[in-house]
Amino acid sequence: MQLSNLIFLFFKELEHIQDILRDRMTCTKPVHGSIFTKYRTLVGLQNEDLNNIFVNYPLMAAHYLALVLLKEAVIFLTCVKTGMPYEEANKKCCATERTVKKSSHE
Repeated sequence: MQLSNLIFLFFKELEHIQDILRDRMTCTKPVHGSIFTKYRTLVGLQNEDLNNIFVNYPLMAAHYLALVLLKEAVIFLTCVKTGMPYEEANKKCCATERTVKKSSHE
């Protein structure tokens, strides 16, 4: 199977997972304001903290999962293109991660 076909299948599966998450994990309780109006970083949080956030805000879980899958796709493509082992490619990709800080005008 060609790499382009694998990538296509990967993103079709990603879309399918996103659809499931949107259908089954959308918020059923009122949320004060929009989860997109306030910035919250997920960088460096422990699994327990992430679990608590995602239980309370399932839409954030769907968004986070999409970002993780995209990150893994980039690492996979880096491995294929350069021949690097996964651990090295992951380390290089993680070194370029950035967190955006929202400026406060309040």
